[in-house]
Amino acid sequence: MTTPGTNAIPTVDLGTWRSDPTAVAAQVDTALQRAGFLLVTGHGVDADLRAGVRAAARRFFALPDDVKRRYAVHIGGRGWLAPGVEANGLVEGTETPPDLKESFAAGPDTPTGDPDVDAVWFPPNVWPDEVPELRAVVTRYTAEMRRVADDLLELCAGALGVPSGTLTALATNPTWTFNINRYPPLTEVGEPAEGSTASARTPISARSPCWTASRERAGCRCSSPPGRIPGTTIPTDPGCGRTPRTTRTR
Repeated sequence: MTTPGTNAIPTVDLGTWRSDPTAVAAQVDTALQRAGFLLVTGHGVDADLRAGVRAAARRFFALPDDVKRRYAVHIGGRGWLAPGVEANGLVEGTETPPDLKESFAAGPDTPTGDPDVDAVWFPPNVWPDEVPELRAVVTRYTAEMRRVADDLLELCAGALGVPSGTLTALATNPTWTFNINRYPPLTEVGEPAEGSTASARTPISARSPCWTASRERAGCRCSSPPGRIPGTTIPTDPGCGRTPRTTRTR
């Protein structure tokens, strides 16, 4: 583990941690209290698998719009989100030009068995027939990333000094969303309107470990699925113990 400076984001080698889980516990604790973030190496995710996701995604995004439209979904759904359907400012109720990116979204197939919960948090994935390899490679990649997420929760459990499995037991039905975003070049869309964005947002995952400087607790972050009707109540995220809340997004 490297800590170049007091406020620098540290790097943790998961390979070292796997061979000796206690070796980096104190360092991880200190780093997350000071910086709040970690860089991870030794995660074991094959570079060829990552490249495969990119290659399959490029083939999908290269399809004609009328083909991709067969897999179009509303914001918060799983499938194709066309350019212009999202706008970051709308989350806070601000009228802004739409994002210029297009996206493809997928999520976990770990329903709870409660129809009301599953309808919100575990809708079916939508896969394009024209690029069948996208489903295979995304399924493999997200399975690998879930494994890494579990490793990170175990890493944090060790740093907190709580028994192994304490944090992973709180995330048995993860509600993450995997977004693949394509940002068009200016030669394709022209100069963006003032206030327009196409930012590379990272959705908050229910499997992301939280950390508090006081070490009073660690758990999971929860986010409401975007695109729901403002003022409506959604079922509790099954990945954590949060109570239902009212959505503000649209």
